[in-house]
Amino acid sequence: MSERWDTERPTPSAPEGRPNGFIGTEPRGPPMHYPKTISTYCPKCKTHTEHEVEKGKKRPASELKWGQRRFRRATSGYGGFPRPKPEGRAKAVRRVYLKFRCKKCKYTVQPASWRASQLEIVEKH
Repeated sequence: MSERWDTERPTPSAPEGRPNGFIGTEPRGPPMHYPKTISTYCPKCKTHTEHEVEKGKKRPASELKWGQRRFRRATSGYGGFPRPKPEGRAKAVRRVYLKFRCKKCKYTVQPASWRASQLEIVEKH
């Protein structure tokens, strides 16, 4: 039983070109490619049709929302920022929101999002 612990265990090696224990985003890989047109189900046509793919864009935040009104009230006048400013960097991997627009009836569907570090919409190759 004691021989089991006496043997030398091999240490896991880091991937080529990266230091041991490397967790970071500096050497990013190639971007994820997604086709400009895909064939998927259209709920309005009730059949599979060609769809155009586009990235979802963030719309400007409304100043009338309750959270924004509370934030403006807290930051107005003297006193400054109501909470500590976030430190560090932004997340390396962001959510990808895509919209599929049917070429036949122009109906738009936004499927569930997922995370990707980079996304490029390209012609089918």
